[in-house]
Amino acid sequence: GFVAPAWLLGDGARDALLKRPFEYTATLRQLIHLPSQAAVQSQSVVYSTSSGWRRQLSLAWNAGVDVLERRNPVLRLELHPRDADFAPIRRSWQRILARALHKRRPATVAEFMRSSRRSETSTVF
Repeated sequence: GFVAPAWLLGDGARDALLKRPFEYTATLRQLIHLPSQAAVQSQSVVYSTSSGWRRQLSLAWNAGVDVLERRNPVLRLELHPRDADFAPIRRSWQRILARALHKRRPATVAEFMRSSRRSETSTVF
């Protein structure tokens, strides 16, 4: 798969991906099968740790994402190495992960996309 930095996937990048042998790409809110472009809706749980106010906003935002995505078949928890440097951020994703593991089976994005390819009934982006 291919994920553009900060999920900034413009039209040119999308066109280029269709010419390469990638199985999927991702945006902040979707996982996208390639080359069909069928999209699986999934808001990513991701943190911004570059400043104190961004960390605080990330904690509040992801608490909401955690609640809203509980019924979604796929929960995307995407972490950056620096996320572990901040105890409140670390506790947040650990809580979300622990809760998710009670009802979900962990998988990589590639594993999920291969298994969901069989049921590409999602919308096209």
